[in-house]
Amino acid sequence: MIHVLYLSYDGLTDPLGQSQVLPYIIGLCKEGYHFHIISFEKSKFFESGKGEIEAKIADLNISWYPQNYHKRPPIISTLFDLREMYQLSKKLVKRHQISLVHCRSYPPGLIGLKLKKEFDIKFLFDIRGFWANERVDGGLWNLANPLFKLIYNYFKRREISMMTGADHIISLTHAGKEEIVSGRLFNGAHQGISAHKITVIPCAVDLTIFDPSKIEDQEKNSLRDKLGLNNLKEICIYLGSLGTWYLLDEMLLYFKAFQEKEPTSKFLFVTKDDPEVIYFASDRLSIDRASIVITSARRDEVPLHLSIGTRGVFFIKPAYSKKASSAVKMGEMLAMGLDIVTNKGVGDADFIPHNTSAIQIEGTLQIIEIISPVSGDALEAYKLDIALLSYSSCYATLSVE
Repeated sequence: MIHVLYLSYDGLTDPLGQSQVLPYIIGLCKEGYHFHIISFEKSKFFESGKGEIEAKIADLNISWYPQNYHKRPPIISTLFDLREMYQLSKKLVKRHQISLVHCRSYPPGLIGLKLKKEFDIKFLFDIRGFWANERVDGGLWNLANPLFKLIYNYFKRREISMMTGADHIISLTHAGKEEIVSGRLFNGAHQGISAHKITVIPCAVDLTIFDPSKIEDQEKNSLRDKLGLNNLKEICIYLGSLGTWYLLDEMLLYFKAFQEKEPTSKFLFVTKDDPEVIYFASDRLSIDRASIVITSARRDEVPLHLSIGTRGVFFIKPAYSKKASSAVKMGEMLAMGLDIVTNKGVGDADFIPHNTSAIQIEGTLQIIEIISPVSGDALEAYKLDIALLSYSSCYATLSVE
């Protein structure tokens, strides 16, 4: 049995942990690996989700060590959490003869690099995006502040150390891989990383769950009735939290222009965010509140909610760091057969066959439409089975070297 230490600063009970961490680990367990997972759990998710996660892993070769995530005070709390991650990691490496450490994103990557040097174990750096650049592009680190400038420069130096020191790297996108290989990511401080060292695995979707053929018309009609969406030709839909990157105003402006063509259409937001944020924006942009519908859904209810939409709409701030991002909702919407309206310059959206949108809005956003059904190759890249094959290949290579 090969023992793998999996380090994640996201929690398994987070929505992201449930869709983009646990399915991979459960799949890889079947390949003969025993996972030791250190994750940092947010109390609002952990209290309600702990039992569900424990039930899913009860009969598997998975040992879970959930830790409390600390948000405040900024910076100091993160340093405290990373110290806890490092101390527990050392104990587990010694106790279980860990041969591979899989690090999800940059903060765990710092720990993975230390463990590699101290214990001579393989280090898989699953970057998930250009973390330091994301903090700046998202406005979380203002480089005019000397402290944030110092932290940014530290992580850019460590970024090179982690990528050169890793035995293999996972990138979510081909566009991100190209930035790493070319050296552009390193601002001239390093010539770049060999392409052979990097595997591209986008955020995957489980097609056994996101399968439109499994949803009955009666279920869809019932949900439409509940939400007041029956007998509509067009339902635009947004899925997930709005957060730092998603452009709410631009999405609403697109819908306003779309509604001129389809007056009876409505915009459904499936989100746990505060509805008043969306309503306030729609009021400001002179969009009738009656055409905006807001609801929330459990993870297992998401496929049904997507099934009643006709087009998925999401615009993401087209910053440099977003070249390395893969929106989870992209694969889910593709799997459910929705047309997708998004923007160029984000992740690998440009690589999927698309049209320039007939509806454009003021500003610099270049809107594209991905018309369903997409080609088999385009959807293939997002399949969970394909992602598992890629991860399994990486693991096998690192385990035998």
